[in-house]
Amino acid sequence: MRSNVSTKNPECPAINELAETIERCFPEITLLTTNNVSPGTRHTSGLAIDIMLDSTKAAARGRAEGMIAAFIKLQQKMMWSDIIFTDYHIPAGRAGYGGTPFKPNSYTADTRHFDHIHMDWVDFSLKNTGAEYNRIPYKWSEAAKTTGFGTELFAELKSLAGAPPPAPSAKASWIDGWWEVVQEGTTYYYLLGIADGSAAWTYARPASGKTPPPAHPENRGTFIVSAADRFVITWERWSTIATVERFQSSSPDNGNLSGTSNRGGPLIATKIV
Repeated sequence: MRSNVSTKNPECPAINELAETIERCFPEITLLTTNNVSPGTRHTSGLAIDIMLDSTKAAARGRAEGMIAAFIKLQQKMMWSDIIFTDYHIPAGRAGYGGTPFKPNSYTADTRHFDHIHMDWVDFSLKNTGAEYNRIPYKWSEAAKTTGFGTELFAELKSLAGAPPPAPSAKASWIDGWWEVVQEGTTYYYLLGIADGSAAWTYARPASGKTPPPAHPENRGTFIVSAADRFVITWERWSTIATVERFQSSSPDNGNLSGTSNRGGPLIATKIV
């Protein structure tokens, strides 16, 4: 559902069709398109959309990644310029954006994209000048006027709507809480939430197993339960490759875990009680 839409700065045709298609499939998702801010932004120009999906929540992150895959698949029909999510961006290889086309590229310009997908049709060669730039930074390109992709995009998104990620099993309640994790001589502290499949880690040892979530963790992620005695954590990307860690219980009471990582050596985890 669109929120706070400008009454004087219109959406470009591509943004309009995209927003209407998403609203048909996911009316519960908040969409931010145009605005009236000054000085103007890509949104003020009617060339950008924010699709509000919190990457720290397993279901929302899964939906966001599925939507991005659909956008990439249909780029030749949608003609978008760039996508940003968490700490990576995916350029379409045109309109002045750098990076490897259609691949996650590190994005460090800001850290505000962990709760939404940003997508735009900006062409940097069509920048306004002077006072007009401060009001509306960019003109619409021909790509921004693209329409006719809604039917195919709706079919792609509808398949996501019909297959939400499964909720963690109640039998995996032993995962919930704080864990001390050691990897290659360094100790980390993980907080895993079975209710929403969330993960966070910090260097600071919690006072007890009931210590609340850290206000500013070193990183966040999500996990899925792959079997009764094992689970997989995917951490937010701090580079072009996401860190994926696989843990398996190594004790009868599930208080000790062994694990592997695609970014480092073996992991040993112990439940904090």
